[in-house]
Amino acid sequence: MIVSDDAFYRDAVAGIIWAALTAVLAWSLWRTSGRLFPGESVRLRALHATVLGWGCVTAGAFAAGLTGRLGAAALASSVAFAAGVLHVSTAALTPSLARLPRKRRPTGLAATILWIAAAALLGGASLGQGVLEYPRDWDTLMYHLPMVDSWLQAGSLGTQANAVWYNASGLEALALWLTAPFSGDFFAQLVNLPVMFVMAAGAWELTRLLGGAPPLRHAAAAAIVTSDVAFKQLTCLKNDFAVATLLVVGLVYGLRYCRRLRGGDLLLASTALGLLCGVKYYGLGYAAAAWFVLLPLAWRSGGRAAALRLAGGAAAGTATLAGYWYARNFALTGTPVYPLGIAPGTGLPQGMRENTWESTLLGNGNPDLLPQWTAAVQSYGGPLIYAAVLLLPLTSLWLAGGDLLRPRPSPGTTRRGRERLAAAVLGVGALAAFSITPYATDADSAGTLVNSAYLVVRFSLSTLTLATIGLAVAASDLGQRLGRLRAIGSVAAAVPTLAFASAAAVPAVRRLLDHEAAAWETLLLAANAVLLAICLAMASELVRRRRTFVAATVVALCLAAGAGSYALSRPWHAGFAEHYDRMFGAKLFSRLEGETPRPERVVTAVYRYYPFFGSARQIRTYRPTKLLSERQMLEYVATHEADLFAVVVIEELTNGRFHGAYDWTAANPEVFSYYDRAWNYEVFCVDRAALARRLREFGTSDGAGR
Repeated sequence: MIVSDDAFYRDAVAGIIWAALTAVLAWSLWRTSGRLFPGESVRLRALHATVLGWGCVTAGAFAAGLTGRLGAAALASSVAFAAGVLHVSTAALTPSLARLPRKRRPTGLAATILWIAAAALLGGASLGQGVLEYPRDWDTLMYHLPMVDSWLQAGSLGTQANAVWYNASGLEALALWLTAPFSGDFFAQLVNLPVMFVMAAGAWELTRLLGGAPPLRHAAAAAIVTSDVAFKQLTCLKNDFAVATLLVVGLVYGLRYCRRLRGGDLLLASTALGLLCGVKYYGLGYAAAAWFVLLPLAWRSGGRAAALRLAGGAAAGTATLAGYWYARNFALTGTPVYPLGIAPGTGLPQGMRENTWESTLLGNGNPDLLPQWTAAVQSYGGPLIYAAVLLLPLTSLWLAGGDLLRPRPSPGTTRRGRERLAAAVLGVGALAAFSITPYATDADSAGTLVNSAYLVVRFSLSTLTLATIGLAVAASDLGQRLGRLRAIGSVAAAVPTLAFASAAAVPAVRRLLDHEAAAWETLLLAANAVLLAICLAMASELVRRRRTFVAATVVALCLAAGAGSYALSRPWHAGFAEHYDRMFGAKLFSRLEGETPRPERVVTAVYRYYPFFGSARQIRTYRPTKLLSERQMLEYVATHEADLFAVVVIEELTNGRFHGAYDWTAANPEVFSYYDRAWNYEVFCVDRAALARRLREFGTSDGAGR
């Protein structure tokens, strides 16, 4: 183990401080959301606070990264400053709002049981299969966690040490809040848990705004967050679910703004869609589609002034919460969306593939891809989302014209019809954005098959989410019309709701049955969480003063966070190297951990290189985006003063990124001497003196050639 016992106690103290800061941040954002939206329900107020908190953490990460001292202290200070500015500015903007009584909408027993079960299962899965396990997901090991660790090692978001440093990385910035205070990344896989809450609350609210009945609002939201693909993303750092979440929430606040023309809704719409532009490159297309459908609605509701305010909010949100990623890329490469737009002769890699367009569904052009996609949706989405995809043309037509084509529509019906039309157009736009998403298909395959069932489903999550909500609204309309039938109206009206709810429950039940061992662990953790909630509810009845109870609960949670950090830190560091040795079939990482003196810098030309960082991020680890020549490889190793160089042996797995690297390494035995091997790559010791001589030889030969 590479850390001392003192590190475990430091993690415990960090956990207490981190939980206290998070509680203060939550309290501030709760107050801010109450000021912006007086009288709204607890669920909506929590949604507002969570979205604003996401924005504050992202803006704080940008500010801390610009100082060159990115770490726990700088991040906490920057986030606190961002939250303070937001709190003060909203107080100045909304001084005349009267305090209104909170809207209390009764929640049925079935809905309460549904959400307690869903929250318990999601929380149990996040802990049991996420926090209590070492990261195993391919993309998480390839670039999500390495990106976070590279930032912390460099003290900046502008480091090029990561293989895909140029990506828009909003979710990884959120993960900094979970990792920066601690000696290891043991809390990192919690990052998608608040995203799930935002999706559940946002999908419920969007279904309500579009006219969905209460039972179908709950069923649609639960189906989205309990699908197989949602559970998979819950236990890793993948960001596709975050894209769909921010699109849904951005549409919610955009529609609210178009209805009421209030600044709070505009602020949150700009925040959500600004974050969407910064989570993933293809989020730009979804955000553009959302603004495209919202601007005409704003013009219709409040004229040119309302539309201009919405456009200004779009520009401000994108610049504040996503602009850093694109400005950084432009400053370092000359193009904001690197590797696209690189001019020949710059010396930078031109892109990841030569046939990127052919890897999209639209560019591939094979008609067999559509049934392959729907089959993938059936596997990973469940019967309800599968039905939503099959019925997407019909539901889109219904949403587009169902209310507007009535003989004598009321003003409220006309407004809702326009909102439904906007949602239908956005669904078409989301489908178009998915159709041009790169790497959805295997362009190198003779059969041009879908790249992988899970991959193509997660790339299309925004489309699937909007389709599911659209189906819920259509089913609600059908139920209302069936309810008007004589004699059997009350029974017939319940049929769409029962069918929808039954199909929504299938993925969660199937997952519990198919993963029996993990299911029992998840259920036990979920039961503990429910019991804890019941105990807190009972305790609240015994304490007369509400503030006293809240303060005591926060103190208890802070102490629990400290104890949890201590309990997680020790096994994380003790078993890290052994776990990845087993995973990659070697003793390499245990050897690196026990080596004296320990290697300080490693350059890797492999995919899943996260284990090289070590459990405490003690090894500076670098990976180039692409190796184009022997000289570039040697210069990269020399520039980063590497002690070790790991290179893939089986070139079929490199997709051209490191083609020839192993041969170039073998051609320089005086520079690289064999150290160890793991899975499909070998590790070499680097003789820096010999490397310098070899580079001088390259310079001499270049001079002779000239």
